[in-house]
Amino acid sequence: MNGRMRVLALAGFLLLACVAAAWGMGGREDPLVYAETLIKEQQYDEAIVYLTNFIQQYPDRFDAAQRLLKKINKIRTAYNESAVELLDVLINEPTNEERKLAMIRELESFERNPNPAVKEFVSRTKDLALFTYNRAKFEEIMDQGRLLIDERRFAEAARVYETGFVLYRPEFVAAGLEQSLVDDVFARVSTVSDSILLFEEQAAAVDQAFQALATAYADGDDDAVQAAWDAASGSARELMERRTLVVDEGRELEAAFTRLSAGDATVTENSFLPFAYRLILGRVTESKLEGVAGAMDAAWTGALGTAQAALEQLLSSALMAARNAYEAGEWASSIAGFGRAATHADRGVALLSLWSHYAPSDLVERSTTLGQAVLQLKGADYLRFVHAADVARAYVSLASVQSTMDQDTALLAALQPEVTPEARDAALAAFEERREAFYSSQQAIEDIRGRSGEMATRLGDWTEAGFGTE
Repeated sequence: MNGRMRVLALAGFLLLACVAAAWGMGGREDPLVYAETLIKEQQYDEAIVYLTNFIQQYPDRFDAAQRLLKKINKIRTAYNESAVELLDVLINEPTNEERKLAMIRELESFERNPNPAVKEFVSRTKDLALFTYNRAKFEEIMDQGRLLIDERRFAEAARVYETGFVLYRPEFVAAGLEQSLVDDVFARVSTVSDSILLFEEQAAAVDQAFQALATAYADGDDDAVQAAWDAASGSARELMERRTLVVDEGRELEAAFTRLSAGDATVTENSFLPFAYRLILGRVTESKLEGVAGAMDAAWTGALGTAQAALEQLLSSALMAARNAYEAGEWASSIAGFGRAATHADRGVALLSLWSHYAPSDLVERSTTLGQAVLQLKGADYLRFVHAADVARAYVSLASVQSTMDQDTALLAALQPEVTPEARDAALAAFEERREAFYSSQQAIEDIRGRSGEMATRLGDWTEAGFGTE
C-alpha cells in the first residue's frame, strides 16, 4: 500500500469510528450516508477506503456497502471507456475539436480529480482542442458578421458578434483570478450586450431619419429640410453616444488584458479577454469594419452616405444648369441656379460636420484606421462642399454684374446725339463701375480656385504624414 492510500485508510478508519460512535449513541444518520456524500463529491478513493473499513466493522451490511462500491466501479468504468474513446477520436478524427471538447467535459463530469498522469493528459488535450475550436469559431463569427454588414444588416451583425462572448468564458471564470476583476470584466461585456439591444432600434431609426432628410433635400422646402435635419442629426448623435460607450468598454477590456498578461506569462492571446475585445472593436489587422463597434460604424456610414449622395446629385445638377444658363447669358436663371447650388453646398457642409464626432475617440484618444479614413475622405468631402459654396456665391455676384453691364450697354447704345455730354459721361462712368465689379468677381473666383489647389496640396501632405490612407 503506497503512502497516500495508507493515509486514506487511516483517515477513513477514524471517520468511520466517529460516525459509527455517533450512530451507536442514537444519532440518526446512517454511516453509509457519509460514503454517499464522498461519491457525490467525486472523492472516489476516499469513499472506497471508507466503505472497506465499513464492511470490516459491519459485515452484516456488506450488501449495502457493496452497492456503493459497484456504483463507484461503474463510474470509473465509464470514465475509462470515455478516455479510450477520446484516444480513438484523437487518432481517427484529429480535427473534430467539438467532439473532443464534449468528451473531455464528460470525463470531467465523471471525476474531477483523477490520477495525476490522466489529469495532465486530459488537461493538455483540452487546451489544444479548446484553442483550435475557439479559434475556428471566432473566425467563423467574424466572417459571418462581415457578410451581414456588407448586406446592411447591421443589428444582426452585432448580435452575431455577441455570440462569441462565450468563447473561453468558463475557463476565465475558473482561472482563480480576483473576483473583482472577473465581475468588472463581465459587467463591461454586459454593457455591450445591452447596447446591442438598443442598437437594433437605433440602426433602423438613423437609417429612416437620413432617408427622410435625403427626400427633404430633393423636395427643396426649407422648413421640411430643417425638420428632417433636426431629426436626423439627433438620431446620429444618439447612435454615436451608444457607439462611444461600446468602444470605451472594448478598450477597457483590452487594457485589462494588457495588465493581466504583463503580470502573468501564462495569460496568452488564447483566452477570454483578447477574444472579447476583438469581437467588440474588431481586429487591427483588418481594413474593413467589423466587430460590434464596426457594425455601428457601418450603420452610421450608410445612413449619412444616403443623404450625402442625394446632396451631391442635387449640387451637381444645380451647378450644371446654372453654368449652362450663365454661358447662354441667361443671367436671372444663372443667379437662381447658383443660389440653389450654394444652398445645397451649405447643407453638405453641415452634414459632413457630423463626422467630427469621430475625432475624440478615433483621432485624439488613439489614431485608428477609421479615424484616419474619416480625416482624409470626409475631410476632403467637407472642403469640396465649402469651395462649391464659395464658387457658387462668386458666380451669383458675377452673373449679377453681367446682367447690370448688359443693361448699361443697352442704355449706352440707346443714347441719342442730343443727349448732353454730362449725361453721356455719367452713363460711361456707371458702365466703367460695372466693369470693375465684373473684374473683381472674376478675381474672386480665381482666388477661390487658388485656395482649392492649396487645400488639395495640404491634404496630400497629411496623407504622406500618415494621417490618411492611399
